[in-house]
Amino acid sequence: MKTFYLIDFENVHNDGIANIESMTKEEHVHIFSTQNATNIRQDIFWLNGDIKSHLVPVRKQSLDMHLVSYLGHLLGVYGKECSYVIISKDKDYDNICLLYTSDAADEARSV
Repeated sequence: MKTFYLIDFENVHNDGIANIESMTKEEHVHIFSTQNATNIRQDIFWLNGDIKSHLVPVRKQSLDMHLVSYLGHLLGVYGKECSYVIISKDKDYDNICLLYTSDAADEARSV
C-alpha cells in the first residue's frame, strides 16, 4: 500500500524527516515549508525515493492550508487505496484527520 507523508517542516524542521533514509518505494514524502524554514537537509534530495518539496507563501496559516489542500488532492486521486500521514506538532490537523477518517480515507497522525 502506498503511504504519503505530508510534513509541516516549519513546525517539525529536520526532526520530521529523521528516518527518511529508510523509505521504501511505496512511500512518498511531501515537505511543506515557507521562507521562514528553508533549512531542509539537502542530502535528502539525493536519496532514491519520491521526495518533493513545496515552498509556500509566508502568510498566516498558509502552510497549513497548502498541506491540507494537497491532502485533499491526494485523496481525490488515490482515495482509500493509500495511507496518509501528517507529520507535525500542530494539533490543528487533528480535526482534518477526524474529518477524513470518518468520511473519506484512513488517516494517521504522527507527532
